[in-house]
Order: sequence, then structure tokens, then C-alpha cells
Amino acid sequence: MKKSLLPTSLVLCAATVALSPSVFAQTNDKSTPVPLQVIPSNVQAMDLEARTPQAPATPRINGANIFGVRPGNPFLYHIPATGERPMTFSADGLPKGLKIDAVTGNITGSLADAGKFSVTLHAKNSKGTADKKFTIVVGEEIALTPPMGWNSWNAYHAEVTGEDVMHAARAMVSSGLINHGFCYINIDDSWQGKRGGQFNGIQPNEKFPNIQQMCEEIHAMGLKAGIYSGPWITTYAGYVGERADNAEGTWAKPADKTRLHG
Repeated sequence: MKKSLLPTSLVLCAATVALSPSVFAQTNDKSTPVPLQVIPSNVQAMDLEARTPQAPATPRINGANIFGVRPGNPFLYHIPATGERPMTFSADGLPKGLKIDAVTGNITGSLADAGKFSVTLHAKNSKGTADKKFTIVVGEEIALTPPMGWNSWNAYHAEVTGEDVMHAARAMVSSGLINHGFCYINIDDSWQGKRGGQFNGIQPNEKFPNIQQMCEEIHAMGLKAGIYSGPWITTYAGYVGERADNAEGTWAKPADKTRLHG
């Protein structure tokens, strides 16, 4: 049976609803909470139906007001906007080195020097327009906003494949989560194969036949691809880690070699 591809946060929300003694919803005038029917605690999370109202047809730009990137690193930001499609995007004040795709709303490029830039994002469709003040920070400080996305371990543990990852990326887009600020598609443990290549680095195993192409496809969707790295000789799942006993990058302890994959 295929495991759930819902992000953990959504699964936890469903489980919370199932275990709550009562559930509330707002009235149309957004004033007094109205109690809904109590959901028995034995109802499975996947039996629940999402009842979040659909976003209006007019454009609305969602997401954080700030975005951080390190100097010289690739810049990728997808403007998370809800509303009827087709929709066009533009931005005022983009620093030199960045460009915006008017159809996808993806901002790409690279910024060499540290600094802070004030930008105004725009989204437009046949129903109206939306604007949002946005700050781009180029520097060494990381995680200026909470990361939102998907991690393979929650759904597949050590059984994940490249196709599973791509399925999750496509679901992030088709479900509309990308339009609410979800952007990370993270490959957890078990992608690692043997060392090799120019720098004798860890190569992907047979479950990920072309990991570079996979990442390029994820980036083309406006999403970010992340990858797990184990700082020890082996990872928690028993795959090759970053450290080794010699310059060749191999582990010379015979008694422990059975733990290695690939």
C-alpha cells in the first residue's frame, strides 16, 4: 500500500482533530467559534476530509515577508500566490543579478555581495491584482523564516526512491501547497552508494539513477531540493557517511563493514 505523501504538519493536524474532545470552526463573519460535531478518537487520520475553504479567485500573495540567501549562492524563490489562473507576475526593485519569470513567478539568479533589498511583488489575473512588500537579505545568517516542505523519511524511511521524491514534488505543486509557501523537497537517509568521481565523493545508489536531473526538475517547478548528509562514518540507516578511516574514503574496520550499503 502506498504511504501518505502528506507533509508531517498536515498529518499531525489531522491526528489532532481525531483526538480532540471537540472541534471548532469560525462563522462567516469570523467572530464567535461554533462547535462542530465531535469526532470519535478511533477515526483514522486518513479518513478525515479537508474542509479548508478554497482560496478566492482574486490574486493573493502568501508566504513570508523576507527571504535570505548567502552571497554567490544560487537564488530561487517561487512567489506563492493563490487565485485563478492564468496569472502573471512582476517585481519592482529586484537587485541586479536576479530575474523573474512572468508566467511561473520564479525569481532566479545570484547575488554576489551581502546586502538588504526592498522589493515589491505583483500578481495579476482577470479578477484583479495583488501586491506584497518583500525583503531580500544577502548574508551569512540562515533560516530567516521557518522551512516548510516535505521530508522523505516521514513517508518512506530507508525505502525511498528517486521516483518517490519526484511524486512528492509533483504533489506539492498539484495540491496547491506551493502557493502557500511550501517549497522544500528533502531527500533523507538511504540515497548513498559507493564513493567515486573526481573528489571521491559519495555517489547516489541505484534507487537514484540520475540525482542531478531529479534536482533540476524539482528546481524547475519552483521548489528547493535538499539532501541528507551523515557526519559520521555511517548514517543512522547504515549507509556511507561523510567520515572515513583513510584518505580513500573507505571504512577499514572489517567487523563493521556489514553495516554499509552499496
